[in-house]
Amino acid sequence: MDLIPDLNKYDDIKKASHDGSLVIFIGAGVSKLYGCPIWSEAAICMLDQLYSLGIINHYLYDNLKKEPSPKKIITICKNLLAAEGKNIDYKSIYQPKNINKNCSVYNDLYRFKASYITTNYDSLFDDVVYKTSPPEAKLPTDDKQKLIEQKKHKIFSCVDDIQNPTDVYTSGNLTHLHGSINPQTKMVMTPKEYFEHYRYNGKTAQILESLFSHTVLFIGYNADEFEIMEYVLNKPPDKSLKSYLLYMTYKGQEQLLKAYRHYYQDLNIEIIPYDGTKRGYDQLQLIIDDWARKLDPRNSLDDIDLIDKNI
Repeated sequence: MDLIPDLNKYDDIKKASHDGSLVIFIGAGVSKLYGCPIWSEAAICMLDQLYSLGIINHYLYDNLKKEPSPKKIITICKNLLAAEGKNIDYKSIYQPKNINKNCSVYNDLYRFKASYITTNYDSLFDDVVYKTSPPEAKLPTDDKQKLIEQKKHKIFSCVDDIQNPTDVYTSGNLTHLHGSINPQTKMVMTPKEYFEHYRYNGKTAQILESLFSHTVLFIGYNADEFEIMEYVLNKPPDKSLKSYLLYMTYKGQEQLLKAYRHYYQDLNIEIIPYDGTKRGYDQLQLIIDDWARKLDPRNSLDDIDLIDKNI
């Protein structure tokens, strides 16, 4: 098992990045590098909020912390708060004060020639897309959201922002599939919310119809978030292109990795394992930096020229 997987083994990813048809699907493991919580950690943060507000006692708090399903904990927290007429303070969870300023993984990811879809709620990647906006889009205004709307590379904070589903797959664009804290949108977290969000013939389903006509690279998803991926991966077309999952594992987990391979091959997904034994999630930063340099995509000015020719 490699510390940095050899990109030359995955010609589909190289080709798709070169022509701009690559879709990078981003999970919580990427934002964790900056200090944001993964799915299971966010659930505990929500429990902490309920306990500090006196909505649950220590007995309930202590026992719910042992619950293995993060989504179940989150659902309980949201419903208990709603019963009190209150909401979860999402920004305190997904906008941590002590951001790791040495992390540049989103800057490196944006060096790929790809479109980006994330199930994360934080706005860390938004800031990178915003700062990499074309020069002519930086018009005088104090409204950050208006500046974002002026950009040729678009940021969709939720699926309701999307007018044309094909915009999701335009190289350089970023889509928050489950909502965002900036600006605050509806956050898709509970089973009921997932059901409504991914319902047949709904807007999300329409957007994802075209997903598997692209080469897709899933990054930042661990075992806790496989359930989230299953909503996205629901019945991909038989003739879909192969997708890839960059997956952290540890020495001694070879049998578990083999089992996961059997599961994901039914979904036409190839696992790309990397060894996180020594560095954990930090290893992902080294991989993305290495791959970004090897792919050597066009810079943003080339993207502007290409867009201008098509207007």
